[in-house]
Amino acid sequence: MFLKTKIARKPIMSNFSKAMFGIGSLGFCMVTQTATSLLMYFGTVAHGMPGTVMGIAILIGTIWDGAGDPIFGALSDRTKSKFFGRRHGFMFFGMFGIAIVNIILWSLPAAFPLWLKFIWLTVFILLFNTFNTIYQTPYQALGMELASDYDDRSSLEAFKTIFFLIGMIIPTVLLAVVFSDKGKPEEYLTMAYLGSCAMLISGSLAFMGTYNQMPRLNIKARTGIVEKKSIVEIFIDFFKAFKVKNFRSLVLGYAISLMSAALLTSIGLHFFNYTFGFTFIETAMALGGLFVMTVFSQPFWMIISKKMDKKPSLILGVSIGLIGIFYLGVIFVSYYYFHTIEKSNLLLFLIMGMFVVGFGVGAVFSMPNSMMGDVIAVEQHRTGINKTGTYNSFMTFAYKLSQSLSSFLAGIMLDVIGFNVNKTMSATVFASLGWLVLGGVFLVLSLSIVFFVQYGISKKDVLEIS
Repeated sequence: MFLKTKIARKPIMSNFSKAMFGIGSLGFCMVTQTATSLLMYFGTVAHGMPGTVMGIAILIGTIWDGAGDPIFGALSDRTKSKFFGRRHGFMFFGMFGIAIVNIILWSLPAAFPLWLKFIWLTVFILLFNTFNTIYQTPYQALGMELASDYDDRSSLEAFKTIFFLIGMIIPTVLLAVVFSDKGKPEEYLTMAYLGSCAMLISGSLAFMGTYNQMPRLNIKARTGIVEKKSIVEIFIDFFKAFKVKNFRSLVLGYAISLMSAALLTSIGLHFFNYTFGFTFIETAMALGGLFVMTVFSQPFWMIISKKMDKKPSLILGVSIGLIGIFYLGVIFVSYYYFHTIEKSNLLLFLIMGMFVVGFGVGAVFSMPNSMMGDVIAVEQHRTGINKTGTYNSFMTFAYKLSQSLSSFLAGIMLDVIGFNVNKTMSATVFASLGWLVLGGVFLVLSLSIVFFVQYGISKKDVLEIS
């Protein structure tokens, strides 16, 4: 009779290696978050452009970007390089492109007429988004391949999300340090230089820190069939993926939920500066409360997902976010309409609400990407085809689409409510900013739950095919 003993499996990657991978999201998030948070404000306030014009420039960039996501996802799936592997080469060249174009984007000459400003921003947003895709889609796919199992995916995503959110916090801190009243064009360029430096440093660390995994990754690249298709076939395959229910519900829920963060940041500056009369330092403190708590919530969501599974944890997080937004709505109405809150206490009340929102939406920044890894594993087991890059290109596209679509809609709404820095604005305009931000965030978070509840993969399903 033989005794069966359970031997604990040693993790393939150490926590240090996971951190080196995760830091690759810091610089990327720093430059993209700066664009998401400040580009609309940069155009409408620093350069006096109409909100609709800015929204159109941002949306054009995303439509173009959408064409690149499936192409670079598929290209990285079938790339074979002994030196770069499938993903590292794209990351290497992508990070340099981001760093250069990011600086040019924010160098918009103030003396340009409106039509030339529009062309400048449209062209360089297109290039900025293209290099973002070249870097981010393969980087995202690399994370799925580095993880060894169901729980390891959650752990790796937690590391990446922590650095990603630090990258979101840094522009908020710089907002208080770099900017004067309303922001001067040269101050935005300072932010661009800092962001590009961070992109090069963090991207290089992620490249070097995961390069020792190349032998394992090259072996893994040979498992599963990688289809070679034309560009037309790639796009057909891209949209065919929506027939997979778990994939569809996850991508749509993810994109819609992230619109909440985009609304809070893209027109949050307008809201805090004009509705509440906050300085840039006070605004940075309010938004900082959101991002700081989102970072600190990551260990909680990693632990709770192991106890509750990922889907219930995600829905719980979104629900907590909704509670926080409702609380902020009460504070807004109490202060602006009933005057029951003193201005001296307003910032503290708002930071408390941002803490709650940040804690809840922290689940949205890490859980869906981990769940996408499970979808990929299940679908590869079912079909035998490796579509890691293709599937992750959808997540990349969903993230960017949510950010730009929010900015596009926000730009239109700014014009609708009568926001114009070149004219005297009434109290009604400032009040409308509050309803636009808080009402919009509450709506999209509520809608995301409708899609997340349709996701049907559990830990048991993944373990059965491992």
